[in-house]
Amino acid sequence: MEFKRVLKVAAAAFACVAVLYVCVGLFGGRPELLQGLKEQYAGGSGMPVIGAGRLYFLRSAVTAVLILVNVIVFLLETRAGGSTKTSVALKFGAQYAPYVKRGEYYRLFTSMFLHFGVYHLLFNMYALSVLGPSLEMLFGPVRYLILYLVSGLAGNLLTLFMENRSGRSSVSAGASGCIFGLMGACLMLALRGYGFSLQSILTTLAVNLIYGFSSKRINMKAHLGGLLGGACLTMLMI
Repeated sequence: MEFKRVLKVAAAAFACVAVLYVCVGLFGGRPELLQGLKEQYAGGSGMPVIGAGRLYFLRSAVTAVLILVNVIVFLLETRAGGSTKTSVALKFGAQYAPYVKRGEYYRLFTSMFLHFGVYHLLFNMYALSVLGPSLEMLFGPVRYLILYLVSGLAGNLLTLFMENRSGRSSVSAGASGCIFGLMGACLMLALRGYGFSLQSILTTLAVNLIYGFSSKRINMKAHLGGLLGGACLTMLMI
């Protein structure tokens, strides 16, 4: 009964954010840019996702703030004893099914901003700096931020559901669900002819999924949940 109550609360939160996502579309997006891309690349040439080498994310306010917040939280974790320590991760709000089921629902969100080790942080922030600016430009800052957060929530909800079914729980954290949500958004834009390179996106997804499934330390449930969440929300908009 407790877990069903948790799922109802989480589902309600997800639904509320999804409704907000659609509503802010009335003023938060850039439909003229999306339409322009579709017309410009109707021939199928495709627009590659903006690379991080140009430091373009520094001109994208939401993306820059998200990266800054993740870095600050990582430094606080390190100062508190080390980001790789389970006790520190739990103290800062990592997701752990038994804790969520006893009422600590905030972990579904706070875990998105925690990372296990510097490589985990750097990989996710690099991916965010590559994918984020173009989506922030096209969707507008409000809907882009909601896309990011809802994708992470979808990944954490799927993790919670699957761990409850298996009876095995583990401490999880990271922005990977959010990042895969952005990949899902890019995939939908490419499939609908909005100028993104479908080949590049599929290759990136394939590499990440193969690597993820090959390692038992990676929470692929969060990755897949984020991918589906981001793709579904993007379809609501375009």
